[in-house]
Amino acid sequence: MLPLAVYGAGGLGREILYYTHQYNEIHGKFVIEGFYDDGIEAGSIVDGYPVLGGLETLKRKTAPTALVMGIADTKIKGRLMESLSDHPNISFPTIVHPTAFLAHTAKLQEGVVLAPFTFVSLNAVVGRGVFVNVGTQLGHDAIIRDYCSLMPSVNLSGGVVLEEGCYVGVGAKILQNITIGAWSVVGANSLVLRNVPSGVTAFGTPAIPRKMV
Repeated sequence: MLPLAVYGAGGLGREILYYTHQYNEIHGKFVIEGFYDDGIEAGSIVDGYPVLGGLETLKRKTAPTALVMGIADTKIKGRLMESLSDHPNISFPTIVHPTAFLAHTAKLQEGVVLAPFTFVSLNAVVGRGVFVNVGTQLGHDAIIRDYCSLMPSVNLSGGVVLEEGCYVGVGAKILQNITIGAWSVVGANSLVLRNVPSGVTAFGTPAIPRKMV
């Protein structure tokens, strides 16, 4: 079985390691080794697993390793994945929790994590390194581009497009056929009724772009 680690040993990374453990109980693909994290001393123990080092340790890997991203910040996540993309020994597995619903025509790219009780509908496309948190629903024909992070209980209607690197806060709702521009943030509990440009934070009911990210 392939060794696996999670990058990020904070709260989200710890949750994702647990989801990966539950996935692995069914699929039996991995041996979970621990965490990588540049902010925690190597050798520390987090939830019973060791911190194995940071990014430079990963870059020196000479044996195959599956790496799951436990980082919600979309810019940091994107930079990390890009920096490791050409590494011959590092791969980014897709983890679908056993309780997630995934339509047969939906498409997931590498490094996607679907948390418990997520719903991905017909013809949805979920890009590289996207994280979909607990209870979030992606409507039919939605397109979620690379490195996006969607927090718990987000609801995207059919045909919504999230461009690269979007962050959508807890409980936000985005109505059908709306596009959120690249690297924008949608605030928690917002209701999005119109397209949102790139590089802004939008929040409220209805959501209004308030400031540049």
